[in-house]
Amino acid sequence: MKLKISHYVYISLAITAILIPIAYKSLTEMTLDTSIHQIMGTDSRTKDTYEKFNKAFKNDMTVIAIAKIDELFSNKGAKTLYELSSTFQSIDGLKEIKSLTHSARPVKGELSFDIRKMVKFKTFLDLQPKSDEEWKKLKNFTTEYPMTRDILVSSDGQYALIIAVMENTIESIGMKKDLLNLTKSKIKPFQDKGIEIKLLSEHFLAAEFQGLVNEFLLYFITISLSLLTITIYLTFRSLKILVLIISYQIAGFLIFPPIFHINLTSINVFTFIIIPLVSALHLTFLTHFFSVFQEESHKSNNLKKSLKRTLRTVLKPSIIALITSAIGLGSLSLSEIEALKVVGLVGLEALLGVFIITFAPAILLSLGKIEEKEDTESTEPSFSPLINFTNKNKYIFLFLVMVSAGIVGSQISKINTDVRIKEFLVNESETRAALNLLDEHFGGINILQLKVQTDKENGIQDYEIVTYLHRLRNEAMELEGVLNAYTYSQFYTTIHQLFLGDDLSTGNVLPDKGKAAIYSSLFNSIYFPFQDILQSLDKKSTVFFLRTRDLETKKFLAVVEDFAELADKDKPDGVKVEIQAGIHTILKSNNQIVRTQLKSLGSSLAAIFICLLLMWRSFKLAGAALFCNMVPLIFIGGLMLILNIPVNSITVMTGSIILGISVDDSIHFLSFYKSNSGKRDILSAINFTLAHKLKPMICTSLILIICLTLLMMAPFTPIKDFGLLGGISLAGGLISSCILLPALLLIMKKK
Repeated sequence: MKLKISHYVYISLAITAILIPIAYKSLTEMTLDTSIHQIMGTDSRTKDTYEKFNKAFKNDMTVIAIAKIDELFSNKGAKTLYELSSTFQSIDGLKEIKSLTHSARPVKGELSFDIRKMVKFKTFLDLQPKSDEEWKKLKNFTTEYPMTRDILVSSDGQYALIIAVMENTIESIGMKKDLLNLTKSKIKPFQDKGIEIKLLSEHFLAAEFQGLVNEFLLYFITISLSLLTITIYLTFRSLKILVLIISYQIAGFLIFPPIFHINLTSINVFTFIIIPLVSALHLTFLTHFFSVFQEESHKSNNLKKSLKRTLRTVLKPSIIALITSAIGLGSLSLSEIEALKVVGLVGLEALLGVFIITFAPAILLSLGKIEEKEDTESTEPSFSPLINFTNKNKYIFLFLVMVSAGIVGSQISKINTDVRIKEFLVNESETRAALNLLDEHFGGINILQLKVQTDKENGIQDYEIVTYLHRLRNEAMELEGVLNAYTYSQFYTTIHQLFLGDDLSTGNVLPDKGKAAIYSSLFNSIYFPFQDILQSLDKKSTVFFLRTRDLETKKFLAVVEDFAELADKDKPDGVKVEIQAGIHTILKSNNQIVRTQLKSLGSSLAAIFICLLLMWRSFKLAGAALFCNMVPLIFIGGLMLILNIPVNSITVMTGSIILGISVDDSIHFLSFYKSNSGKRDILSAINFTLAHKLKPMICTSLILIICLTLLMMAPFTPIKDFGLLGGISLAGGLISSCILLPALLLIMKKK
């Protein structure tokens, strides 16, 4: 039957026309933020880790190139490294190059009363021809010398590191991309010769992410629109309904730019999840509305009457569905991560906006009185095989869910917690490849800093302090996972070994107090490479650097605790030690964040139960809805255990959000069931409900599943995991609403 929807279409077009200029203006002012601080969260503690390099290089930017050069320690290898290092000198803004061919090493000078002549410096690898034996000796020294081993050269001698220190004047993403492209063009001739080169820089990481995000958004929008259009058409079999839904969906999509603009937030790794998520929820509102509207339109040619009857059926459960979804998003406001709070706030505003767009036009068009005749008795549908199957196996379904909940609940503490930056990157990422090289060949990428503070000027040169630092390094190197440590005392052991003999490869002997005093005078008169990184200007304090493998959270935190005990043991009087904010702080904070977020899941459960109780005024119905929606949570926990998916600042959102969304099907099912159960026996009422609600339930679930599973195309591993967990758990929620929920109703009715 032809639907009279012209006024409806005009309103949807008018809403879209009004929103287009507003959205366009806001869109021109929006930014895509892929900075490292956004990727790791905007909580102030996470930013402290990335102050290490800024502090070490005087707030300048660093670009690291990792090059695998065959026969590095040879006449040809040294020349290749020199040429590669020199290519960075032509880049605007370069301040300094640190590499084996551009940095100096200490060598024994003449014995003299002038202490400055006792040590001189020469380039680690110069271009003077050398014999194989000389190169072998130089390799042994360079791969063991504390200020080059795992800093400028890998301990196995296979890889060389080039550190380009540049003026930190690059701010825009365009400038970062230009620098990345320029650097790649500079090193391409070397790569064409077969030299493996990986680049690593915070700016390059942001540029790489921006490119990956743009590519992902293009694929996501194209594929999701195609699949959703097919799904909606197959559900309604009506082009007019399809056009209406798409027109309102476009209007809903246009509210995102103004909301982002009003909240002064950008699209980043956290907030861009809101767009597909809320858009999918908008489609579920539209699908439930138009599934009833289509039925009512077949009964009456009066548009106002059809809308009024549709709202009478759909509006109340949709409001409750809005509230439960809002609870899921709102729970993010309890998080300690500022970025998640923003996700919750922007998500709530967008959800309210699309709800208004969905129902406001229908409410306006249905205003006014109309004559309504009593409905004739609805034709009873024949019993479907699904209701017979459910009735026969209801106790089996209940048993399976309870057993699964017990198993997953007992193992939930085994789920790993991990926020390492490497885990945000897909395996194909160039940055991840560079980080892997650092971890495998350069002494690990986890860096821990210990600040040692004395109470007097030049205090770190007191022999007691030097002895303490030497002892601490030796003991720290015995900790599991520790690969290297850098401390001020190594200047003393290295210079001492220099005077003991020419072979410096195994020098770790601390000089006596008299010689240490002479070496202190030497350090005060001659600059040693990296000396300013390890000491303060007044030499009252020093920083102890500890490097470990890319350990999982729990193992790394264990290393931190053990190291803290060693540092506090037998420390000299007047010395204060403090493990500075760094990666360990983020990891430890993340554990607390996760615990807080998991607690908020309990609050969400309680809030949703209260809402359902107020709606239906029935403990049984509210309890049934909540119980059957434990199934998606069981799926989430089970998948994380089976697939070893870690809890992090992205996946931690899954439970609360999915709970708030998955309960929507139960709300629409039970609302329809409650309004029709008085005239029928329970089997007939459930069968009648399934006949009318199964199609929109399947359609809305497919919409959500499509939108979430397509997130598996994202360039960030945690978002891939979020999409996988969300998609599969919502599929479990659909099965639960169609089978377990009717089974619970049948069991409760018998009681």
